[in-house]
Amino acid sequence: MFPTFKRLHLIDTCCLFICGVLLAVICGGVMNAINGAVSAPYFQWIFYYPGGSPNWSPKELYWHTIVEGLREGMWFGIVMSAFFTFFAACISKGSSGLSFSIRYLPKIASVAVLCWVIGGIVGIVIGPLLTNLLSVATALGGYKIDGYRVLWVMFSIWGVYLGNIVALILGGLWFLRDWKATVKIIS
Repeated sequence: MFPTFKRLHLIDTCCLFICGVLLAVICGGVMNAINGAVSAPYFQWIFYYPGGSPNWSPKELYWHTIVEGLREGMWFGIVMSAFFTFFAACISKGSSGLSFSIRYLPKIASVAVLCWVIGGIVGIVIGPLLTNLLSVATALGGYKIDGYRVLWVMFSIWGVYLGNIVALILGGLWFLRDWKATVKIIS
């Protein structure tokens, strides 16, 4: 259970990175699946401008939304997992085993998901203040959409973007605290 200090755990470090990326991909897909179900017209409007087809069927749109979540999850996962893996390797001097360090990934993901939910709730709460802005945005897209659903999606996306940074910082601090406690126990 306790890490050994006699050898480097390079394979464990690589596995931690891969697991972090896979967890982010899953979270990104699930979050976009939920957001796509909440406000599909929002994604129709978003995909229209970067060159997507405005004539997708609802099923095609939903799958494109999920794929976009998987892709964004992958990129966020690569960056955030690289930072966390580097931080964990530096703190432990490469001697942290996978069984010690992997337990922080669900905590990090939970913080990101919590920030996603908080972002969506903030969007709904401040919705009455943004109705003019939202009506202009929806008129530009040419779609009739429910403003509160759009605000949920918009703010939940920003919530998870900021939540990833918060989660990374908290995960690193939790790792540092527990690693120092483990070193004290062994010493």
